[in-house]
Amino acid sequence: SIRRQRQMCIRDRLKRRPKMLIGKPGLDGHSNGAEQIAVRARDIGLEVVYDGIRSTPEQLVVAANKLKEVSDNGNKVIIAGNGGSAATASHFANDLAFGTNDYEKPFKVMSITDNTAVLTALGNDYGYDFLFERTLRALGKAEDCLIVITTSGNSKNIILACLLYTSDAAD
Repeated sequence: SIRRQRQMCIRDRLKRRPKMLIGKPGLDGHSNGAEQIAVRARDIGLEVVYDGIRSTPEQLVVAANKLKEVSDNGNKVIIAGNGGSAATASHFANDLAFGTNDYEKPFKVMSITDNTAVLTALGNDYGYDFLFERTLRALGKAEDCLIVITTSGNSKNIILACLLYTSDAAD
């Protein structure tokens, strides 16, 4: 498929498989979505680091260290979600950017659900399914970390963000 070919191009550029970190340390309904995203990411050949619903403190430290590695390399963490998950994405972005107390080298982080003007323009011009994918094309790159927050894992805009971000962001 075209997505798999693009993912292979990124693999060649990075000299490794693109990674997707998926974490879900709770039993509040988001677990199914996290599992759906992990399966789809593996299906297109991504290396999936999945810290599932029963993450240990040690596993959470590993996930936190991966986020720090992204930041230390000058890349950003991009977070997306729909509905209540959009509010969670905003809150998490705020916590990473300003709650980490590292004022010398803060996290570069953004919640792509926070710009109402961009979201409504893209929804109007391209359709709701493409909100996140279009934003990631403009702002994302292969070395960034995309975090999606989803209850169902079936939202087309979340799926397209995951699939297209990992295959197109560096183009």
